[in-house]
Amino acid sequence: MESIKRKIIIGILMMLVILGNETIYAVEQVNTQIELEDIGKHKQIFIAGNPNLAPIESYDGEKYTGIIPDLFKKITEISGIEFRYINDKQDWKEYAENNQVEIISGIEAGINLEPYHLRNRIDLVSFPVKDEEKIYSIAFTEIADDSLIEIIKKSLEQITEFEMQEILIANTTNGQSNNEFLYFFILIVGILLLTTLVFYILYKKYKQETTKAKYVDNITHLGNYQLMERNFDTIITDQNRTSYCIINMGIDISHIEELYGYPEVERILKVISRLLDKEVNKHELFARIYKDSFVIMADYTSEKNITERITRIIQEIKDEMKQTDKTYGLYLYAGIYVLSQTDTSLDNAVYKAMLAKKTAKEQGTLVKMCTQALILKAKIENNLENEMLVALKNDEFVTYVQALMNIRTGKIQCLEALARWENPKIGLVKPKSFISIFEKNNIIDKLDFHMLENTCKMLSSLITNNKEVFTVFCNFSKKTIDNKFFLDRLEEITEKYHVPKQYIGIVVREEMVNYDMVSLKMLMEKLKKAGFAILLDDFDSATYSFEEIAQFHVDYIRMPLKLTESVGDEKIAQIVKKVLEIFHELNIQVIGRDIKETREDEQVLKEIGYDIIQSRAYYPPMPIEEFSRG
Repeated sequence: MESIKRKIIIGILMMLVILGNETIYAVEQVNTQIELEDIGKHKQIFIAGNPNLAPIESYDGEKYTGIIPDLFKKITEISGIEFRYINDKQDWKEYAENNQVEIISGIEAGINLEPYHLRNRIDLVSFPVKDEEKIYSIAFTEIADDSLIEIIKKSLEQITEFEMQEILIANTTNGQSNNEFLYFFILIVGILLLTTLVFYILYKKYKQETTKAKYVDNITHLGNYQLMERNFDTIITDQNRTSYCIINMGIDISHIEELYGYPEVERILKVISRLLDKEVNKHELFARIYKDSFVIMADYTSEKNITERITRIIQEIKDEMKQTDKTYGLYLYAGIYVLSQTDTSLDNAVYKAMLAKKTAKEQGTLVKMCTQALILKAKIENNLENEMLVALKNDEFVTYVQALMNIRTGKIQCLEALARWENPKIGLVKPKSFISIFEKNNIIDKLDFHMLENTCKMLSSLITNNKEVFTVFCNFSKKTIDNKFFLDRLEEITEKYHVPKQYIGIVVREEMVNYDMVSLKMLMEKLKKAGFAILLDDFDSATYSFEEIAQFHVDYIRMPLKLTESVGDEKIAQIVKKVLEIFHELNIQVIGRDIKETREDEQVLKEIGYDIIQSRAYYPPMPIEEFSRG
């Protein structure tokens, strides 16, 4: 009796160790549908078994009995194939070597099948023998075809766990006392209960891990925006709603990613998260949202207090980042929206804080409060944005070109492409009325590349018709140029229209470089290497040093209008002349624009050293189609 109890304990422990694996039979996952035509090929299949392997299988002098023979009976019920054991005690190895049967049964795990030319081992049952768990299998001889093997696999898939338990109980209690039967029954019930318990624990752990992953940011490893949404209604109530505000804080990371890669960006985001985690109290929340923004749900007492608090946080972040040896500027902006009694949507409040953040960035201030006037302006711009998207689709945005004249020859030297909106309701609209809206709503790239396509179409037409071709300078927003795929898109469009790259010029304006001279240099090098011409707009010695300009390798520099208009002053003219001499030594041509139409002004610019004039008095902007025809 003690040995039986011991076996029960060992059996339960074994089941716990191997829990989660298929310990009764192991077959590949297959389609359980059995084809009738395959079954018809195998009316009777012969098996050589192991006669001394009770209760797995054994021969009693008349027939084979045991777990595996009972399994074959189940397969017969499923498939209709009759399986017959060779009823003698001859060693199965001789049957295998002579290919006298299709199946060899009762093979103990670990036996090498190759010497007996057996294949496709299928593990059927795991069973404790002398305190050791062993696995028993069947294998197939060379005369068993693949369809038979497939039928047996499919049939085994259809045998339920309950049917397997029945077979095990029937063969392990046979011939034993009622007490022994009771112990084995307890064993099976214990196994089932333990299996259920362990699977429940594993499932509960899986659910907990899944839930945790759902609410954790994959970069900062702190709570994400989904967690903030879930807790928003818990913390914010009708009683305290107006004592909270939503802050949207963004960081300009495009130039950092360009210089040092995304790992550096991730490091910055983690630093910001760590500092914010220390800053917020137990009644406040924060989370990273989008790629480069954070949302903070903070206490609000007054505009002065919250503005000072966010300014201090931004300064702490900057101070922390100064500890690194990286040479880049860190630019953060924040927008604040104070919740009203009707603000029950976190998304809506975040959007309003984002409007204030965008305004702060545009105005060059650290922090901006969201006002009703700002919200109203955004609604108007959104309506106009929708109208502009339709206009862009309908080709209402057209390209004009303005010729730039060589001051010495009086001939056209190059062109500049300019955007215009031919609005069917109000007529021609100039860029200053719509460019800023395109930029604010992050759709400026659509307009920029639309203008480039129109320019390439014109150049392609000039080349095809053997007309004189000029370099055309195209204007791109800083947001468009900041996109890491900017150069790829440039090359894609020029190649589409078979336009040599030297006929496309890129205007680099001052706002592109105010924040990062290193990024500008990298951009210039890439554009130059690709073959594009470069025009540096509105030269200002306070913005660029001559050393930097020499490193940029630009082709043209356009002088600011105020400086051009001041050359009538003899002292200023002498200073400008010296500056232009340096540019000419660097093989840079100088452009003066919007001069008056008097010949005296033209002569003064020529004497000082200007190379090119851009003026409506000589060549006003005209539709690109009109220029192509001329």
